Amino acid sequence: MSENENPRNDDLGAATRALKDATAALTRLLKEEVAAVAPQAKQAIGVALRETAQGLNEATQAFARETAASENRRARAAVTREQLLDAAARLVAERGYEGASVGDIAEAAGYTKGALYSQFGSKNGLFVALARRWFDEPSEGARLDVVPEGPDAVTRWCEAAQQDPQLLLPLEFAAFALRHPESRTELADVLTGALERVAAQLAAYRTDDDTAEPTEHDRDTALAVTSVYLTANLLGAATGSPHAGPQAVARVVERILGRS
Repeated sequence: MSENENPRNDDLGAATRALKDATAALTRLLKEEVAAVAPQAKQAIGVALRETAQGLNEATQAFARETAASENRRARAAVTREQLLDAAARLVAERGYEGASVGDIAEAAGYTKGALYSQFGSKNGLFVALARRWFDEPSEGARLDVVPEGPDAVTRWCEAAQQDPQLLLPLEFAAFALRHPESRTELADVLTGALERVAAQLAAYRTDDDTAEPTEHDRDTALAVTSVYLTANLLGAATGSPHAGPQAVARVVERILGRS
């Protein structure tokens, strides 16, 4: 719908015209003999003002209805988006990016492919959005911010990571970036941003200052800890070996952090 066809614009335009008409009527009447036309002026002004008030009230109500409808549409779109991302996370973790089709993801979420394309534009767009959410709102097993909290927290983190059904997702993100150059820059920003946040957390832990800038050493440590997450926990989940189990991985992390 164009701006000229917007009902709200029509209502506001009608109210504006009514107000202008009332003002013009008042101006004309004031130029005439007041004594002769006073009753007529009062009546005309009263009618004009009532019409103006009614027009403004109708315009206000129309605006409120349109605002409420717009908010409802945004809320429904947000729910649709989250449900599609949830379905994508499950299927990509189970089948890989290539094995999870747009149709399968949409069906698993209870929507059509059109709804998916409306939200994300393409399968690549969906996957980049999934990567952003995974790093911005990580599951318990992916919360690298727990690493500075101590050995017990690290062990619990490793246990959660090795039981996390989405453990393979970060590997899928990295593989996707390598296989899809058209999305590499955007996804690389997501991945490097996640590393930088871990480095900032380690810098805060090291200095006891939440505003401390990460050093090169902090960034190297963040890379090492993240590598452990991507490899050692994966090996532990795949093999069940105690040599790659949560406690073993926690010991490695503790050594990386210089706490053992």
